[in-house]
Amino acid sequence: MDARSVAHWFLSRRTTRNTRTILGCAAATAVLAVSACAVPAPAPAPSSSVPTTSAAPTGSPSLYAYTSKDFSVPLTLKVDRILGTAPGQDTPGLLTWTSQDNGDSRIRFLVPVEVYPPGGTAAVPPPEDFIGYIRSLAGHGAVYTDQSTLQINGAEAIMMTATTAAPMDGSLGCPATGLDRTEQCFGLQPDYTLRLAAMKVNGKPLLAWARTDNARPDKDFFPTFEAMLKTVGFR
Repeated sequence: MDARSVAHWFLSRRTTRNTRTILGCAAATAVLAVSACAVPAPAPAPSSSVPTTSAAPTGSPSLYAYTSKDFSVPLTLKVDRILGTAPGQDTPGLLTWTSQDNGDSRIRFLVPVEVYPPGGTAAVPPPEDFIGYIRSLAGHGAVYTDQSTLQINGAEAIMMTATTAAPMDGSLGCPATGLDRTEQCFGLQPDYTLRLAAMKVNGKPLLAWARTDNARPDKDFFPTFEAMLKTVGFR
């Protein structure tokens, strides 16, 4: 083989080897590119066998705060919504709520200006010993049961369940002077049972009671009243 043939053979092998090297690198680069781009899909989250539940809606509070406006013994207290959203009366002598479930069930706060003592015919100012006066009604037809003493925001009070067999008109008192004993004043009556609290606050007599009709008794009403008394604050 002459010199020219040898040179041609050498160049031919070198070109073939370079071509193979270039093709190999290109193929490797393609494989790497494909591997880099092929990101595996995330695995599905495992299912839970426990069902999800949403929180139950919160209802309106069962109590609301009330501050007296005209009542002559200023007070604040919390009122069950069964008694409505406002009192039926807020006057200097009388604060009244009526049950929304039973119109015969009522709660009253009374500052008596006059009372009609049993056996008398004329109204008189409340006795100085007002709690003693309320106790004395037991000797004139009032029947007291479940009696106790308690403190209501610092005021000494007595509490009892009160009934009577005969009308005692005006015996608990009148919210103003000159009122009709039968129609506008308050006293124990045969048709009703009272859960009654009597006290003096800042020198003034104060009665608070829950009333239920004996023909339509409301066994839950007295506990509602007693819970209300625990929230009373005198101002």
